[in-house]
Amino acid sequence: MSIRIEVLGSLEVNVSGVDMIPTTPKPRQLFALLALNHRKVVPTTTILEELWGDYPPKSALTTLQTYVLQLRRKLAAVAGVSSRKMIATRNNGYMLALPESRDFDLEKYGRLESRALEEFRNGRAATAIRTAQEALELWRGDALADVPRGRYLEGTAVDLDQSRLALIECRLEAALSLGRHRESLTEFPKLITEHSYNENLHASYMIALHRCGIRDKALNVYHQLRSSMRNELGVEPSRKMQELHRALLSADLELDEPSVLSWSRACHRPWLRRSERHG
Repeated sequence: MSIRIEVLGSLEVNVSGVDMIPTTPKPRQLFALLALNHRKVVPTTTILEELWGDYPPKSALTTLQTYVLQLRRKLAAVAGVSSRKMIATRNNGYMLALPESRDFDLEKYGRLESRALEEFRNGRAATAIRTAQEALELWRGDALADVPRGRYLEGTAVDLDQSRLALIECRLEAALSLGRHRESLTEFPKLITEHSYNENLHASYMIALHRCGIRDKALNVYHQLRSSMRNELGVEPSRKMQELHRALLSADLELDEPSVLSWSRACHRPWLRRSERHG
């Protein structure tokens, strides 16, 4: 028996070549919740809140039991094993327990993400780029794109999308550290359009443009970011972005140094000035 589950995009569930995706919204939502907590008990109270919010109907518990029964029957018809082992009742909750032979994109992504970030931290930029790209290629769109979301699933989907973005940032910064600014240049316009206030992406784009000899455009990227932040958020860019802007204006030679970029976990420090690195 082979089981494939994908959540990094639309929900996909395939058991031994048979499509097992629940077609109705709430069973689909329930399966996604259990899958994201694989081999962990999800309390009944959490499930009820996810499916019906703060005011579940009186019949909610009975309806939930019906949904679980439907999922179990569907799995049993294809999997050839006890469905109660795959969706188990435990301590006032339910737990999805798939066979070890499962193919679960989220688990694969988690392993690759951890490895890539460890490689980033250890300064193995070229290897980290390859690992990060392998992880990013598992994504087919926004996480749980076609699944109704309550409070829990919405938060989880946002966290996953942020994880993906952080890995993209780190991959691009590592590429710049290796002098691959021309190779990276074409990716930035789409990314900064989709993430119009993301300073890490804007900073990397500005540095890439500077290194390609397009300083005017790099300065324009800053001015557009500043204008958007002032007009729509009522704030100025961060101190580090302002320092980067001043460094571009003065054509600071330090901007050409690979070490100007720092690829750390989630890339919250996209570039460091000399004074910050040496105290």
